[in-house]
Amino acid sequence: MAFGLIYSTHVLAWDDIGDGWYAEKLPRKGSPATAMIRLKHEGYIFMAEYDCRNRMLLTYDLVYVGMPVPNNKSASAMFEYACKD
Repeated sequence: MAFGLIYSTHVLAWDDIGDGWYAEKLPRKGSPATAMIRLKHEGYIFMAEYDCRNRMLLTYDLVYVGMPVPNNKSASAMFEYACKD
């Protein structure tokens, strides 16, 4: 619930990455090989963290029942968006 309050008071600059998914890149912290993005789909807002060097998803917030899960095409677009410089 606290995350919803934070997101609703912050003006986000969403980029359309296809199939109804929107993303916002977050500043890199720690290792330069990891990247985090904020995602929006069907009214849900959540985060994903990627290991760009090893091309893998590290975390994906599945907090709510019924939250959308990306198909392969969308998941690939999310990775490319997060890891591009």
